[in-house]
Amino acid sequence: VSASQNGACKGYCGTAPTTNLDVVIVIDRSGSLSSSELAEVKQGALAVLEIFDPEFQHIALAVLGAANPSSVCQQLDPASGGSWLVVPFSDDYQNADGSLNTSSLLVSTIQCIGNSSQGTDLGSPLSDSFYNRPDALDELQINGREGVTQGMILFSDGAANEPDPMPGDDN
Repeated sequence: VSASQNGACKGYCGTAPTTNLDVVIVIDRSGSLSSSELAEVKQGALAVLEIFDPEFQHIALAVLGAANPSSVCQQLDPASGGSWLVVPFSDDYQNADGSLNTSSLLVSTIQCIGNSSQGTDLGSPLSDSFYNRPDALDELQINGREGVTQGMILFSDGAANEPDPMPGDDN
């Protein structure tokens, strides 16, 4: 009995999802992740792209720490113009045979991002009211398809330590 035939199976179960979704993947690449942990996070994000079907699921990418909008694989502090949202919604992440399209900006950006020396700011990449830089919620609200279910997938290792909501307050 295959997973998709198992009566107890719910969700994916061996078949591609056919629900229209707009999803922003948010990848924590902060310094608290080791190189091997970041590699695992990137593998997880790419696995999502392998499961999803670009006909139904449009995917965007945000990162923490923020990236240089001119060179998304490089970090840039958000106070200096860095952006949380590095790839807008994409439906070109797979080839016709279902393999990942390495020419896709989404796939190539996931593959190239490295660790950031910025702290773990979990809130701003999702909804940035501190630095007012493009974020995951902006992408969903501005570029999400009307009537389509929306969501975010956050790959992270821990608790936020930035931005400091009370600069100068040591308590």
